[in-house]
Amino acid sequence: MAIVRRISPKIGVYYFNTTTSKRASLEDYKKSKSSANKAKTQFKTATGYACATAGRIMGKRPKFSGEAPTRSSSRAGRKLQSCPPNPKKKR
Repeated sequence: MAIVRRISPKIGVYYFNTTTSKRASLEDYKKSKSSANKAKTQFKTATGYACATAGRIMGKRPKFSGEAPTRSSSRAGRKLQSCPPNPKKKR
């Protein structure tokens, strides 16, 4: 179920269910947003999800480019320093 927030110049703010193509209420919109956030962290803790996201961002940075790290990758690097080491990975 995907409920999105839309703005119309005549009506104002309204909520729309894209699967049923009907309007939805504010409560339904809030429920769909909270369930989406729960789905992200369903198999990880919030810190585990943050560490995985930071690792993904650092992986996008070009290797051996010689360039200074971008602002987003620097932030991701700082976040990775606070992450616990992966016990499954052998060094």
